[in-house]
Amino acid sequence: MAMETILRHGPCKRFTPIGRSFYFPPAPQDIHPLGGGLDIWFGYHQSTRLGQWKLLINTNLTATAFYHAGPVLQFIADFLQIGRGQLQQVGRLGDRDITRISRELKTMLIAVTHLRYRRKYRVIRLTHESANSKMLTITNPDGGSVQISVAQYFAQNYGALQYPHLPCIQVNPEQKGIFIPIEVCNLVEGQHCRKKLDERQTAEMIKFTANSPKERFNKIKETIKAANFNQDPCVREFGMKVSNELMSLDGRTIEAPTVRYSNERKVRPRDGSWDMKGNQYFRGAEINVWVLLSFANPRFCRYDALECFAKLLCKIASEQGIGIGLPASIDIIETRRPNVHQILAQVQKKFNANLVIVVIPGNDKAIYGEVKQVAETVLGLVTQCVKDNNVVKKCNPALIGNLCQKINAKTGGVNNSLTLGETPAILRKPVIIIGADVTHPEPSVEIKPSIAACVGSLDAHPSRYAVTLSAQTNMNEKKEATEIILNLKEMVLELLKAFYKHTRGRKPEKIIFYRDGVSEGQLHQVRAHEVKSIREACLTLSPDYQPGITFIVIQKRHNVRTKPGDEREGSGKMRNTPPGTVIDTTIVHPLNFDFILYSHFGLQGMYILQWKLAVLSFYCLFKNPSITFR
Repeated sequence: MAMETILRHGPCKRFTPIGRSFYFPPAPQDIHPLGGGLDIWFGYHQSTRLGQWKLLINTNLTATAFYHAGPVLQFIADFLQIGRGQLQQVGRLGDRDITRISRELKTMLIAVTHLRYRRKYRVIRLTHESANSKMLTITNPDGGSVQISVAQYFAQNYGALQYPHLPCIQVNPEQKGIFIPIEVCNLVEGQHCRKKLDERQTAEMIKFTANSPKERFNKIKETIKAANFNQDPCVREFGMKVSNELMSLDGRTIEAPTVRYSNERKVRPRDGSWDMKGNQYFRGAEINVWVLLSFANPRFCRYDALECFAKLLCKIASEQGIGIGLPASIDIIETRRPNVHQILAQVQKKFNANLVIVVIPGNDKAIYGEVKQVAETVLGLVTQCVKDNNVVKKCNPALIGNLCQKINAKTGGVNNSLTLGETPAILRKPVIIIGADVTHPEPSVEIKPSIAACVGSLDAHPSRYAVTLSAQTNMNEKKEATEIILNLKEMVLELLKAFYKHTRGRKPEKIIFYRDGVSEGQLHQVRAHEVKSIREACLTLSPDYQPGITFIVIQKRHNVRTKPGDEREGSGKMRNTPPGTVIDTTIVHPLNFDFILYSHFGLQGMYILQWKLAVLSFYCLFKNPSITFR
C-alpha cells in the first residue's frame, strides 16, 4: 500500500485519476466522440503487485468515456441526437426527455458564463418548467417581494435569453432555490461517465481502442517513458528505482483437447476454435413443436423474410442432427406496446411448444428483457431470441449454425464432448462443476439489488446445467454492494439436490467451484464465507457428506498483457499469444497457487487473459490436490 501511494503521487498531480488509472484530455485534433455527449479519453493503468522475487509495476493502456466539456446546450443536442439549431425550433422539451437528461446531468459540475468571475455549481436536476415559466420570488430594497420569471430576471440583469423556452438547471444548495438557464451553463472538463455505454457507443469504443500486441506494447513503452518514475521527486525521496524495461517471461501452450461429435467423429481445435462443418451434434435434440414469433416492425421484418429464416433454420438444424420440422405457426405481433406475458402464455397454451424463437427489434432492449423474464421465471418456456436485422439482412448459414448450437443446448441436446481418452481423470467420477458470480446494478442506479447466480453441471460431459438465483442488498459502510454471496449455502444445496436427482441418487465426490468477479482485496473475505457455505450445504445434505472442494477465483480485470517474443509464434492476424498458453512463474504471487491462462482466441485487437487463483490471474483459494494442469 505504501509503495502504491508513493508511485501514484506524481501522476495524481499531473493527470485525472479514475480508480487505478490515469487519464489525460485529448488534443482538439485527437478527440474521438462516442455520441450522446461523450468523448474517449486515453490513459494508462498503474498498480503494484508482488511477483515471485520482486515488486512489479503493472502498466497497461486504458480508455474510458468522459463527458464532452462545453455548453450544456450542445450536450443536450448530442444526447437527443439532434442538431443544436433544432433546440431553437422546438416549442419545449417533452417531460420524458427532461427526465432522461436530468438523470444524466445529476451531480455533474457546471460553470456559468453570465458572471464576470468563474463560478461552479453541482447539478441537482432539470426543471420541467421553462425559463419563461419558472417563477422566482425577488425581495425589493424596501422589504417587499415580487414574482418574476427566470427569463425576465436574466433580461433585466444579464441580457435577454436566446432559449427562454428551454428548462432551467437547479443547482446546489437545494434549499436556496437557485435556477440557472441552460444556455449560460458549461460542463466542466474531466468528468468521468460511470454509466454503461449503449451498443453504438460500445462499438465505437472498440473501434478506436482495438490494436495489435505490437502496437499496444510500443504505446506502453512510451507511457512508461513519459511516466519517468526515476525522476519523480517522491520516488527519489524514498530511494526507489524503477526499471523502464518490460519483463520477459516463460510460458507454455497446452495442447487443445480433441472435440467429439456424433458417430465418433473428431475435430482438433486450432487457435482455440474449430469448424463443425460436416459433423452432427454429439446428441441432437428433438423439437416436436416450435413457434416463430416476431415483435419486430412488420414493414421491416415481413412474413416472407420470417418464412425464409424458418426454412433455412430447419435445413441447417436437421443437417446438424436436431430433429425439427417447420414451425407450427409464424406470428407477427403488430401492437406497438405488446403485452408480452399474455402473448407468450397464449402461445404456450395453444401449441404446447418445445421452443419459441422470438424476433425482437434491434433497438428495443425492453422486449428482450421482458421475454426472458416471463418465459424463464413465470411460464417455464424455452425461448431463443434473434434480432430482426439478423433475420432480414444477415440470415446466412454461419449465423444460423451458431443459433442452432444455442437451440440444441437449450432443448436437451449435447453439442459436443471430449474424446474418451482425453477426459480428465477427475471427471471419470461424479463431479459437479459450479460457476458463480454476483451482478451489481450500474453506479447510477440506487435502488436495484445485486443478483447472485450459481450454475451447476448435471452430467459428465458436462453439458446439462441447473441454475439458481438470489437477490441481495448487502452493502458495506461506504454504501457499496459487496461481492460475497449471502445465500450461497442454500443455492449450492439446491444444485446438489438437482445433481442427486439427475444422476438417480449419486452425490458428487468432488466439487469444482469457479468464482468470478472477486478482486484481490476481497479474496480472504470471500474464502472465509463462501468455502464455509459450500461445506455447510454438503453437511445439510448428509451429516457425513464431505466431498473434496476446489475453489477457483477467476480474474479478468488485472490489466496484465503479454505478447509472443517471436511474432511467428503468435496466433491470428494480430499475432496474439496463442490460446492455451499458461504462465505460472515470475509474475505470479510468491505464496498463492495462481497462474495465468489464455483461454480463448481474440477476435479483435489484443484480447484479455484470465488470471486464475486457487484455485483458477487463476487463484486457488481452497485446493483439491487431485487438480492439476498440463
